[in-house]
Amino acid sequence: SIPDPDLINGAPPPGVAGVSAGSPGRPWSEEPTHKMLEYVGRQPVETGVSTMYAVWYNSRRVMERTPIHVHPETQFTCILNGTLMFIAEGMETKNYTTGQCYVMPGMTKMVSVNVGDAPYVDVDIFRVSAGSVPWIVVEPSALWMQTTQFGQKDEGVSPRHGQLASIYVDIHV
Repeated sequence: SIPDPDLINGAPPPGVAGVSAGSPGRPWSEEPTHKMLEYVGRQPVETGVSTMYAVWYNSRRVMERTPIHVHPETQFTCILNGTLMFIAEGMETKNYTTGQCYVMPGMTKMVSVNVGDAPYVDVDIFRVSAGSVPWIVVEPSALWMQTTQFGQKDEGVSPRHGQLASIYVDIHV
């Protein structure tokens, strides 16, 4: 269990948790996607374990943010357009803008908040081991977002706002 799932560094993050709009279209994708896009499939690595190396476009409106979440593994993000504030447990809060990249440490509570004056677009580069998921939403009021961002098929149907998503993750830290 993760302590204080609605706080990061002892405080609630700014903004409102919202679902990613995906790619807004050109030049990042041929058409608007309205969801995050996977560009690379699962590939075996030296250990023979199936691992997904995936790239997702992500976009949020002004003062909209990710729900508080963790990534089972270290991830990487680059800002393609706009400005976002990255807040992670135990780290200094920092703004990133077009052309800048940052690392998201594994199993660390975090959010990204659009602090610019227009929707931002970023690209997330994820390594997801077999049996795991790209992220784990921990914010109590946003648990329904767990299966909405990455097209996860952990349940027969995606939960609607207000419903809880159930996932099963085997994480060895």
